[in-house]
Amino acid sequence: MRQSSLLVLSLTLIGTLAATLTACGGDDDKKTPAATTDAAAVDTTSAADAGPVDSGSADTAPQDVVAKKLTVLLFTKTAGFRHDSIADATAALTKAAEAKGWTVTATEDSKTFSADGLKGVDVVAFVHTTGDVLDADQQTAFEAWIKAGGGYVGVHAAADTEYDWKFYGGLVGAYFKDHTAADTDGQVQVLDRVHPSTAGLPARWQRKEEWYAFKTNPRGSVHVLATVKDGAMGHDHPHAWCKPYEGGRSWYTAGGHSKAAWADDAFVGHVMGGLAWAGGAVAGDCTATIHDRWKKTKLAGPLKSPTELAVGPDGKVYVLEKAGRLLQWDPTTSQLTEIGKLDVEGSHEDGLLGIALANDFATSGHVYLYHSVKTPKVNRLSRFTIKAGKLDTKTSLTLFDVPVQRDECCHSGGSVAIDANGLVYVSTGDDTNPWKQDGYAPTNELKGQEHYDAQRTSANSQDLRGKILRIKPTAKGYDIPPGNLFTAKEGRPEIYIMGVRNPFRMVVDAKTGELWWGETGPDAEKDAPDRGPMGYDEINHAKTAGNYGWPYCIGDNKAYEDWDFATKKSKGTYDCAKPTNDSPNNTGVTTLPPARAATVWYPYGDSTSFGAIQAFKGRAAMMATVYHPRGGELDLPAYYDGSVMWMDWMRGWIKEIRFDDKGEVLAIVDVAPKIELLSPVDAAVGPDGAIYLIEYGKGWGDNADAKLVRLEHTK
Repeated sequence: MRQSSLLVLSLTLIGTLAATLTACGGDDDKKTPAATTDAAAVDTTSAADAGPVDSGSADTAPQDVVAKKLTVLLFTKTAGFRHDSIADATAALTKAAEAKGWTVTATEDSKTFSADGLKGVDVVAFVHTTGDVLDADQQTAFEAWIKAGGGYVGVHAAADTEYDWKFYGGLVGAYFKDHTAADTDGQVQVLDRVHPSTAGLPARWQRKEEWYAFKTNPRGSVHVLATVKDGAMGHDHPHAWCKPYEGGRSWYTAGGHSKAAWADDAFVGHVMGGLAWAGGAVAGDCTATIHDRWKKTKLAGPLKSPTELAVGPDGKVYVLEKAGRLLQWDPTTSQLTEIGKLDVEGSHEDGLLGIALANDFATSGHVYLYHSVKTPKVNRLSRFTIKAGKLDTKTSLTLFDVPVQRDECCHSGGSVAIDANGLVYVSTGDDTNPWKQDGYAPTNELKGQEHYDAQRTSANSQDLRGKILRIKPTAKGYDIPPGNLFTAKEGRPEIYIMGVRNPFRMVVDAKTGELWWGETGPDAEKDAPDRGPMGYDEINHAKTAGNYGWPYCIGDNKAYEDWDFATKKSKGTYDCAKPTNDSPNNTGVTTLPPARAATVWYPYGDSTSFGAIQAFKGRAAMMATVYHPRGGELDLPAYYDGSVMWMDWMRGWIKEIRFDDKGEVLAIVDVAPKIELLSPVDAAVGPDGAIYLIEYGKGWGDNADAKLVRLEHTK
């Protein structure tokens, strides 16, 4: 392994949302529903591969509606600065609530905060409150009311209230620190598109506001619904959030400073959604991104150099070890057993590398394995049958071989995935030594240096290496599905994706059939004028067949220099729009499809493109899952439906990508950041909805801390 890696929210929305969340069925996330393939052999425009649109959109995940008319208390007392929009806020919320049949009382009398005064109230909204507004007895009564199941809503200056009351500090989530000038242009990034307070908002919500910053970032102790783009708190500047709190419910928005906000149907609807949720009139999850809701359970270990896993429809987990063992973990017995072993070549990065279960696995027992054969020197995709709980090696059917060299390291790839149409995907590395290019593009065309030239593999239409291959297995072999990159005349027809370096782990989205993979990049730590860009790891996405640029381009199509390894000078800059492979080691077409940019890319240092990714000494990007609920008891909250998650083997974390309505990256958010992960190497979702993951362990090779684990979320 290398050490390098959202028109308006209608005021009637709350009362008309549909009855239940739709749960998605299916097995492991390497199985998808029917995917549409293009008839054209080559897609020549990178725009055709724009990202997914609308992560977790409201129309795909409607919320439960409870037949309940709320009693709302609007509290607007101030002991400090007084907003001139209080009357506007009170009028707007009262009008909207009464239109729904709710009972609304607006008051500045803190004596209301008693057991009798709060009796029958469903939700209390602190609207532009400031300073110390409740005495000790009133605080005690309010605390008891919250703990008995009451709902709290805080609006704007509610965070500038009761600084010395610990319970309130926890309830509101964070205290006000400072703010911009009033009516400053800005953008709210709506991350949760299913919560009733944000479901109808655009992912990128342009507003004029007095933007609040807070003394502490509440991230982790609250579920963040929305953030501020380029806010004073950096890349992660929470703007609206919610959480369960000591038996009650809390919801807060930092918006609403000006009179104009309360004439904006979208903003009023946003607050009305918060009132509806906090008052219990509408369901919605507010735990998704709270850190301590995640739990990791060790299922089995130690493992010996685990590579990939698959989860069966019955919950059994199949784990590969590099040396050739196929293991099965049984959820009924919690036992891990060896059910088969292949005789594999284990040098460099070769071995037993990839696994996918056939769509009809429950009845056929068919399993696809990608493994390194000793003789001849090939990596092979084979189909086997598991019978009576054992891998029957006599049922082996060779589908195809990928010739490789084993004189030099590195990059075998080896991930296997399958979609609901039965199309099987296999990732292959560039099989090119990365160590003699100073961390830049391996394009050494000198005689005898062929193993240092990725143009012979990744950029070669006639070579299966540095690719993602796609086939349609048959009873005795395979067919070529429509929509692959090349015709048989132009190149190998199995090629779906070309121009990749080491696509070590990939997944196919279970709803869209779209392909995602992580790409480990080269080692250069800085740009060089005569060599090209520093190294980046990538997360890539394909809706259709295409070229992803390696070894000519990297990241967002940063072009390398055509370096002459004899003269030690650049011969010019590669053209990402029209890449040409004129290497003497190329046996395929010379003119290649245009290079597509990565979805996410990051170097060793702090990312200047994605603030959520900070510097680290290593990087190794790997796809985890595109999460969809399975209808199981361990399904993650609805927020995560459609979440694109990737892992980093070196950095030991999982992050998710949230997308806007155009399919562009909106935000990158940590997933379970308080859970220690020791080199996560593969993950899949089980029929129970939990994430199953293998940890490779702290070193390279056999590690005593390599294990199979399950990640669960408590709602």
